[in-house]
Amino acid sequence: MNEVVLSVEELRAGFQTAGGFVRAVDGVSFEIRRGEVLGLVGESGCGKTVTALSLLRLLPRPPAVVEGGRALFHGRDLLALPIEELRQIRGGKIGMIFQEPMTALSPLHRIGDQLVEAAQLHRKISSDNAWTLGLDWLKRTGLPDAEQRMKDFPHQLSGGMRQRVMLAMTMLPEPELIIADEPTTALDVTIQAQIFELLLQVRGGDTAVLLITHDMGVVWDVCDRVHVMYAARLAEKGPRDTV
Repeated sequence: MNEVVLSVEELRAGFQTAGGFVRAVDGVSFEIRRGEVLGLVGESGCGKTVTALSLLRLLPRPPAVVEGGRALFHGRDLLALPIEELRQIRGGKIGMIFQEPMTALSPLHRIGDQLVEAAQLHRKISSDNAWTLGLDWLKRTGLPDAEQRMKDFPHQLSGGMRQRVMLAMTMLPEPELIIADEPTTALDVTIQAQIFELLLQVRGGDTAVLLITHDMGVVWDVCDRVHVMYAARLAEKGPRDTV
């Protein structure tokens, strides 16, 4: 049986509001094994994204509050680690593809510079080698004229191109787990299919993927198991075919 990469136990999180505390995640538990794609699905507002952001402690505090639970990554609780240790895991061991790449990429820096920074942050290599590595990953995503794209700013690229950049940036450190938060919501159907195909191609056989989506067609195409969220809780879970 494949090794468990991430085990989430009774995760509870929410937000302090003017009207009181609102719980967005209520006792969610699941695990992801090496090499599998786990789909976390459900309607908008059910708690999927809050679950994902809680794991890497990316929710703004305040107003966000992680009330309890554990998120064990190879036995280390991501919710309790010192922040410096967590930063070594973010990006390097656990990569995240955000829903809107324009907000995830810096508008002030060229694509190549951002890829170089990501490479040098997680891999001890020179800037020249980091540039070569970033360009190689950009080419692997199928982005046309990758050499020129390295010199462009994010606003010069289409939504599909920016998402390919995000995919390259996520895969560049060769993470063990990828969290993909509705990575193709803003893209047309043709580009959506290309991005998911690329994700499955470049992730490698051992990389685990937590795919957050409300598109059941995508779930059928790429997921091994499915967990369904409703009103902050897991309502159903099982193999893809069964669910």
